[in-house]
Amino acid sequence: MTPAALKAARSSLGLTQQRWADALGIGREYVAKLEGGTAMPSPTLVKLVEAYLRHGLPDQSNLTTTRFPPGIGID
Repeated sequence: MTPAALKAARSSLGLTQQRWADALGIGREYVAKLEGGTAMPSPTLVKLVEAYLRHGLPDQSNLTTTRFPPGIGID
């Protein structure tokens, strides 16, 4: 997934870098590195981003405890 695609994914969900980082379980600085092209996402992170794009965020009110419901995973 390219840096531009990662940024587009976040933008399509209407999230700040901080809220996106919270949803992904990573730091905001790492989101900035991913979007800036100075870091590469792991395959697991790419799957999580793709799952969020397909299904949306499960609970946008509390992103620190984001979990997909049973049957909607990243595998």
